[in-house]
Amino acid sequence: MSSRALVLVHDPAKSRRDRIPGALIPAFARRDIDHHIFSFVCARPAPAPDISAYDLLVVMGSHESADDPRVPWLAHELAFVTKAVERGIPTIGICFGGQLLARALHGEVTRADFPERGFTVVKSDDPDLIPQGFWMQLHADSFIVPPGATELARNASGSQAFVAANALGLQFHPEITVDSFDSWVERWVESGGLPEVGDSGLDPDALRREIAQHEQDSVRACDQLVDTFCTRYMR
Repeated sequence: MSSRALVLVHDPAKSRRDRIPGALIPAFARRDIDHHIFSFVCARPAPAPDISAYDLLVVMGSHESADDPRVPWLAHELAFVTKAVERGIPTIGICFGGQLLARALHGEVTRADFPERGFTVVKSDDPDLIPQGFWMQLHADSFIVPPGATELARNASGSQAFVAANALGLQFHPEITVDSFDSWVERWVESGGLPEVGDSGLDPDALRREIAQHEQDSVRACDQLVDTFCTRYMR
């Protein structure tokens, strides 16, 4: 019997939503995990799914801040993620999603001491779950590891991963592929500007070349992360 994953994305355009999870999709398929994509970002979103019907929740990145009360859909999504965690649904939060997961676990989100873009080295205490090495980054905010959670990985910018029961928060982007990045760029263009990450301007073409260079290794590392998470934490 296959498992079911709910993937929360933060893009109102249906034409891009299936591309955003990137390398997660083939990793799910290899493990017979069906996935459903949902977004709270739409002006008139559909009713929120019944989280109890899913075996896994994944919360993707966003160019919004996970700690900005002006974001109109943020409170609704935070309540949804909090409910999932309270019900014991295995959860993976990625970048914005990791920060939102930290908030759901009574942690905090703050400005990063060192905003990151591109691939940086992450040091891991649990290389089976989080292979040590290069992971894709694009963030100006960071989570503070929630009370009772265990930090699993870090770098000079701060914490990069934590686990609390069966909830895994990540600051980096294991899902990245060239196509998923292209969907980000299309969203930025449509929204009227590039995200602010660090002091100098973001160069999408240079970042795309860097992603292409690391893509195969990154996809393999993502597959390992998903495999270990599912083995350990999914029913």
